[in-house]
Amino acid sequence: MTRSKADESPEKRASMGSPIDLDRYVPSFITSIANKWSRSSSELYRREYDLGMVEWRLMVLLAIEPWIQASRVDAVVGMDKAAVSRSVPILEARGLLQTRPNEVDSRRREMALTPAGRKLHHEIASLALAREEKVLAKLNAEERGALLSYLRRMLEGLSSLEEESVVDVPPARKASRAARHAKK
Repeated sequence: MTRSKADESPEKRASMGSPIDLDRYVPSFITSIANKWSRSSSELYRREYDLGMVEWRLMVLLAIEPWIQASRVDAVVGMDKAAVSRSVPILEARGLLQTRPNEVDSRRREMALTPAGRKLHHEIASLALAREEKVLAKLNAEERGALLSYLRRMLEGLSSLEEESVVDVPPARKASRAARHAKK
């Protein structure tokens, strides 16, 4: 029985100089799903509610955790503080969000949804959950639970990427980077 490239580990395929097999490369699947889902949601929310995805994601978190700072949004959902900062005045102008100074450090602002913001969040959340149900319809309850478990474990594993060091970089790449920096 011969082994196919699909049976070989990613490390083995990479060491052989094989191109990435997009049918087996998890980041490709996750990116594709996230991009397509986000794009279709964005078009719908923009058309129906005049709301962009950054504003919607901020509203989702504020419905769960009111009176938080932009740094907390970044920590929980990975949204850039600058993107959050641009969204705050948009939501404030529409009466969907309110801000106040932090009690400990008045230079920092905290934010929460207004009653109108909570009402709009509830309306869009119903739509978002219905769309999620459509996407997951082919999975039974056990498969959905397993999927969520796998995704949570992958999310936890991302911390190892943030901790990557030069030790993880292939030797040829280290030499190339060193040569580039030596020229500067």
